[in-house]
Amino acid sequence: MTIPTHPEILQASQHLLTHYQQKYPEVSGTYFEDESWCSGFRLHAPGFRENNGPLFLHHNRPVTNVMILIHGLSDSPYYMKSIATFLYRKGFNVVLPLLSGHGLKEPNLAMKDDHLAEHWTADVDAAIHVARMLGQQISMGGLSTGATLSVNAALRQPDLINGGLLLFSAALDIGLRNEWLGKTLAWIHSGTQALREMLPSIEIPDTGTAINPLTQLVRNPMAKWLGKTDIPLEQLGLFARNMMKWVDGGYAGQGPNPYKYPTVSYHGSWQLIRLLMENERLARNTKLIQPVFAAHSIADQTALLKGVIRLFSKLNGPSYLFLIEETPPVPHSCIVLEKSIRLHSEILPAMPEPTANPRFTDMMESAYGFFKACGIIPVNLAH
Repeated sequence: MTIPTHPEILQASQHLLTHYQQKYPEVSGTYFEDESWCSGFRLHAPGFRENNGPLFLHHNRPVTNVMILIHGLSDSPYYMKSIATFLYRKGFNVVLPLLSGHGLKEPNLAMKDDHLAEHWTADVDAAIHVARMLGQQISMGGLSTGATLSVNAALRQPDLINGGLLLFSAALDIGLRNEWLGKTLAWIHSGTQALREMLPSIEIPDTGTAINPLTQLVRNPMAKWLGKTDIPLEQLGLFARNMMKWVDGGYAGQGPNPYKYPTVSYHGSWQLIRLLMENERLARNTKLIQPVFAAHSIADQTALLKGVIRLFSKLNGPSYLFLIEETPPVPHSCIVLEKSIRLHSEILPAMPEPTANPRFTDMMESAYGFFKACGIIPVNLAH
């Protein structure tokens, strides 16, 4: 494989390497050309599962359009490979970051980090920095949690994300029960200031003490159960945080799917809910100005379609919703797969094979057509 000569490609490689070396000191990088004739740069480390590391695809020069594709919770960049290859063949340079805690042989400690959501946004910001070296117009896309992070980045840095958004099975609504529980724990953990923003305080006349009803709803029964008269709020928050980690147990990285963990982390799901709350906060003062394409299965019960519809109702720019109504339904994370993933059937636990999305080509041609119609892809550059 010939090493690229363009200085911007070399700088992008060095920046990607430097970012991940801060977390994984033994990481190294190699240039490659794969079976799809895509040229790129990929990172490896002894602690990474094979072909799970971050990478970018390049045309040995900066180009007009760059796409950042972010994988989902418990997944790896491999899940975005088919979409990355499609866009690469259309002339894009493509960046595929690895979210902290993912793609590891032993993820137990990393997936239980108290600041996991902040690490994810730092990984996304590093990918944006790399993308700026690879082209002029930066778009973002992601699967599930990756879609949530794409919206987050577009709200935080609208001037840098000057292209569009591609959202696949976007985790913008994960169901009332899951979201209510997660938000309750997050509010408690964040302290009284955030709690008082969400619910009105009640003044107790004889003491003048402000008591938040949600806090008391959780504190009083738990204190009684533990035989205490009260539980300090900070201790309750610590309990909530550690409870998620306890439920995860010894979180395993190895399973039958070589590109996805065998289970979804409860603590990771809580971090997703923290991101959803942050997006709600940002959206109070900022509206998405980027064109948004979303693909979603009607039957998706992991991330509900109504979350995408609610997002579309608040957009300032153009949008396109690609609905998948196939029977049997396309599973949540399979929406981005052009080919099925072969499992290692000898490894437990047993799980169904991730199957290809039968509408993959139609979905991606629709996304590309939408980007052209919005002017993100100049007509003279369209493939």
